[in-house]
Amino acid sequence: MTSDGEAKLYAAKLLSARPYSAAMLAAKLTARGFDGQTAEAVVKSFTEQGYLDDAAYAQTVARHYTAKGYGRRRVESELYRRGVDREISREAVDNLPEPDGTLDALAEKLFAQGGPGEKELRRFTDRMRRKGFDWQDIRDAVSRAGGTAGE
Repeated sequence: MTSDGEAKLYAAKLLSARPYSAAMLAAKLTARGFDGQTAEAVVKSFTEQGYLDDAAYAQTVARHYTAKGYGRRRVESELYRRGVDREISREAVDNLPEPDGTLDALAEKLFAQGGPGEKELRRFTDRMRRKGFDWQDIRDAVSRAGGTAGE
């Protein structure tokens, strides 16, 4: 079996276990010892045959991280980390539902325990920023729950 054939076999084995972005698959192939040219040829071949689709992969990853409670910025960052093209990442993030429901539920929970103090409110807003939510969305959710978040 040629090196190209071995690379295709290894790539097929990887893709049968879970989806990969084109960049991640190429990195896996080179880490396995295949040269960069072979890895790129396999990625191109698999993309042309429809076995590898960064747009579908980005949608799957975006839905997964949104379901885990992460905001749009965090999702886009995760896609970038996985080697997905910026334009494809933005499109996947743009197709996500608005974050209001997630943020509203978390803000309501915070206010259900009584009016949070400044320290609790700061922790909440900091945690939501780390999860990738935009400041304006956080502020709006806190406002809808009955509080105010400072600038």
